[in-house]
Amino acid sequence: VVVVVALLCFMIPFTTALDNGLANTPPMGWRSWNCFQGDISDSLLREQFKALVLGTPSLASLGYVHAGVDDGWQQCNSFYVQPSNSSAFHDANGIPQVNKTKFPEGVKSMAVYGNVLGLKVGWYINNCICHESGGHIKNETWRNLSYYGDVQQLVETGVVGVKVDSCGLHNDMDTYVELINKTNKTFLIERSAQGGDTPTNLSYCPYNFFRSSGDIRNSWNSIMHNLATVPQYVNISRPNCWAYPDMLQVGRLTGPLADVESRTHFGAWCIASSPLILGFDLTNQTILKAVLPYIANPEAIAVNQAWLGDPGRCLTCGAPVNNGINIWAKHVNNTGGKDVYAMFVYNSDATNPTPELPYHLSNINNQLATVCNTSSCTVRDVWQRETICVKIEDSIIIPSVKPHDSIFYTIST
Repeated sequence: VVVVVALLCFMIPFTTALDNGLANTPPMGWRSWNCFQGDISDSLLREQFKALVLGTPSLASLGYVHAGVDDGWQQCNSFYVQPSNSSAFHDANGIPQVNKTKFPEGVKSMAVYGNVLGLKVGWYINNCICHESGGHIKNETWRNLSYYGDVQQLVETGVVGVKVDSCGLHNDMDTYVELINKTNKTFLIERSAQGGDTPTNLSYCPYNFFRSSGDIRNSWNSIMHNLATVPQYVNISRPNCWAYPDMLQVGRLTGPLADVESRTHFGAWCIASSPLILGFDLTNQTILKAVLPYIANPEAIAVNQAWLGDPGRCLTCGAPVNNGINIWAKHVNNTGGKDVYAMFVYNSDATNPTPELPYHLSNINNQLATVCNTSSCTVRDVWQRETICVKIEDSIIIPSVKPHDSIFYTIST
């Protein structure tokens, strides 16, 4: 392996926005962390990859094609950085060391396997397990070599995506993007900085999607907390720069409301234009059967993937209607002179159903309210995948919603 040390003395120009066209719509797929955390291996990942392409329809055929390896692949304490003698998993030349017990055939073999299946295999860097961080490592030459080593690993293994975490010392996204650009290859880049290193304007976005939040847990409160971090990016989240409240926990919730909470969770990520990255054990047929009706719902996925300049807006954030009612909307279609808006309503109350409520359509769009008041509009239930008969003029009657459940409509002029 050759590292071009001569390029260490470089000035990285300021990166504006990453426009590689790899995330024109929110990416969809699976990643290992939520279910397996650091307990991963070549054989386990191959089984998950295979599960993505099995079934009719397969998850991959629905768009879940990104297969992401997360933390736990590295050989911890394989090198000690001087002069502090700090443990690391990049060697003296900055090359990341893979755990050969977990990956006896190396990373490239696994990536080739996924690519042959038609998947897009993603990698993970700046790791958290046995992370290289803190003030102990005072070796800039080694640090810079490690940036090169990470990018070199991406190129040599044949992966096509990478999640850049924030636990280690390698948090300069401009450096990573500049080095990637020098390879003449493109990679789908996720920035996972726990809600940090996020864009504040349209000129800076050196990644395809960015974490708007801390890590998600398999609980309702965590899901709602992460969702609440998205609205601040309503004017920034867009193709190739999506706000992302972390991986989905569908199929991993527990308790009496787990099923409806999982579906509400999925619908919320759809209406917010979040990347849809699954995190359950795909080989568990019981879980798959339970979640498939909504994660494979083409109408819900279509709302997520639509882009008309609107990533989805929270209409009640900061001013809930009452009694647990929360409302989001998104403009999803305007073909043939017809406009289509998606409307997602969920109940944040764990005990009581919401009351029936009239909701004025001007809160979604003034023109929508006018058209629906003067002519007929069509309402479709996304969850049930059927057109419904509901009274709609300039207002729509929102039916009672059960605790932590949701309704998902599209309204067409």
